[in-house]
Amino acid sequence: MSIKATDRTTKILEGLSDEQRIVAIHLDGPLQVIAGPGSGKTETMARRAAVLIDGFGVDPANMLLTTFTEKAAENLRNRVKKFVTDKYAVENLTIGTIHSICLNLLETFGIQFGKFSRSIRVLDENQQSLFVWTNFEEIGLSEFFDEPNAESVSEVIKLYSQFMEKGTTLSVFSNKVDLENEDNKTMKVAVRTYERYLQTLENEQALDFSSILRKTRELLNEPTILNAVRSKFKYLMIDEYQDTNPLQDEILRLVASPLNNLMVIGDDDQSLYRFRGATVTNFLSFTSNIPSAKRVFLTENRRSTPQIVAASSLIASTIPSEGRFEKQLFTKNASGEPVILSEFETDEDEINSIAETILSLKEHGKVTSFSDIAILSYSISSIFPRLKEALDSLGIPFQVKGDKSFIGQPTVQALMSGMWFFVRRRGDVKDFSMLAEPILNFSSEKTRDELSMLSFESDVIDIANESVLGVTSKYDSSRLFKLLSLRKEILSSGYRSGYTDLVDLFFKLITAADTLKFLTLENSPDSEEQLNQIGRFSNFVLGYSDETGSRKFSDFKSYVYAILNRNTDSPNIDGNSEAVVIQTIHQSKGLEYPVVFMPGLVASRIPGTRKDEDLIPFFQGVHRYWSIRNTFENMDSDFIRVLYVGMTRAEKLLYLSHFKRIKKANKPSPY
Repeated sequence: MSIKATDRTTKILEGLSDEQRIVAIHLDGPLQVIAGPGSGKTETMARRAAVLIDGFGVDPANMLLTTFTEKAAENLRNRVKKFVTDKYAVENLTIGTIHSICLNLLETFGIQFGKFSRSIRVLDENQQSLFVWTNFEEIGLSEFFDEPNAESVSEVIKLYSQFMEKGTTLSVFSNKVDLENEDNKTMKVAVRTYERYLQTLENEQALDFSSILRKTRELLNEPTILNAVRSKFKYLMIDEYQDTNPLQDEILRLVASPLNNLMVIGDDDQSLYRFRGATVTNFLSFTSNIPSAKRVFLTENRRSTPQIVAASSLIASTIPSEGRFEKQLFTKNASGEPVILSEFETDEDEINSIAETILSLKEHGKVTSFSDIAILSYSISSIFPRLKEALDSLGIPFQVKGDKSFIGQPTVQALMSGMWFFVRRRGDVKDFSMLAEPILNFSSEKTRDELSMLSFESDVIDIANESVLGVTSKYDSSRLFKLLSLRKEILSSGYRSGYTDLVDLFFKLITAADTLKFLTLENSPDSEEQLNQIGRFSNFVLGYSDETGSRKFSDFKSYVYAILNRNTDSPNIDGNSEAVVIQTIHQSKGLEYPVVFMPGLVASRIPGTRKDEDLIPFFQGVHRYWSIRNTFENMDSDFIRVLYVGMTRAEKLLYLSHFKRIKKANKPSPY
């Protein structure tokens, strides 16, 4: 089949580099695209899809495209739509994350061939933790642990997922590992309970993310179903291939075979998700697995200045050569300012300097909006308290992404604290510090000062009447007394009363505090965001209560802080668009900003202390999908890639910094 030399096709290719054109007009056979930062990876994918449709006459219904997030999938669909003649035809494209597409295969072909039920529910990461927490006994974990706890639930879930994604044969694996060794206790627990976990999922008609992949692979074992899938999807384009796991690689190559009209695109230097089971080996060994594959490099960076390209390339070059492709990245962009590397005496000095520099950039017109600036960190919690204080003091607006997950939001923390106020045992609440804004707003500015003077020997519920509070505002005094009376009623009736029902407790808190009324009347962007967080939290409470049947706040609090608070990469709602962005480096992947600050580059944070998440030792033949020992995949390489991704988000200005000490001496990052 030859490309139709139409004006429309010429238009599709307009503006592409020579490298990008080679990719865009590729029709049949396997293709690997190694796309450096800022090289127009998504645009190239979109143009190739459009050329296949308008230039080669490929039916969009026969095309399968995967991206890393659903948002990116929608963006890709819209880009393709811009270039094709028939806009409606694009709706026939199958675009989504690998997990969502596998679920689509299960629902479409699994149901059609009687292998899958529509009643199956899919568990996200939080729901999976909750599922294990709730079914602790059924899974058999109670035989090894007295009660659920953060470490036991988290570690066994990681192992369950790795068993699935590596296709581990447990009987063979057990003979290779000394499970009686005390150091291998969690491994022993996971091995002994894995089958019961799978059975519990079956009994509850549930799938976690890894079992979506496992079920899809099992579905494709049926020759009739595999042929039907292959007949449907004749052209595959897979984005971010460096972050696929072994089972995903197996599924995608299986569907693409034997035609192998499979294009994979990514950057080995930006492989970030090994801690979720991904391996850069899938990308590095693509041409070994499919020897006929053509390889194309996209090396022109259209995002950054030559100085930023040179500095970031120098960092990437320190990854062991066997763990990356050698690249000669370049840019035609005009020369810019040098990358700034600063050392400070303390972390406080560092953060204050960043805030002052941001204000100076805005005042001197180096940026037109605060939203042109991003502050990126491996861990938000390590920098946020001081950063918030410094930005607030200079009146610099900011929005936080990845601040210790949804549970880390100040509004949600205030809700948790407010609910805890009611059920803490008598004698434990001697002042009103647990009742925080925006849950309890005051009509008078004097009220907070008046309350700060109060402290009680035994408990706040010993207040006999409103006058004892000494609060001038009658309205504030009335609401406080309602909250005190409710605490007294709950404690006097016992912890197992109806008041300890989570949903009831939540609604009684915001009702007595008049929270919704205050935030609605305020009618500001901040209050809208706070109302949004309260709404999300109410759904979360309802979901927890429905799933577990638990009425006790103590159980809920234990679950929230033990499990959910561990997740630092969950997205949260955008706030003020005219605001500095604070986010994790992982979250910034795929994004770009005119100015990037990367503080806290000290040896205790980059490379950091996170332990290696590849928990299952490698044994040849034990894992069906994981067949190579990757000596070049280690914590050191992981953190070099993290630093590289952060640096390559910058377009014009890049500030890197470290400090000498907080309470003790800190060495700068070795990178």
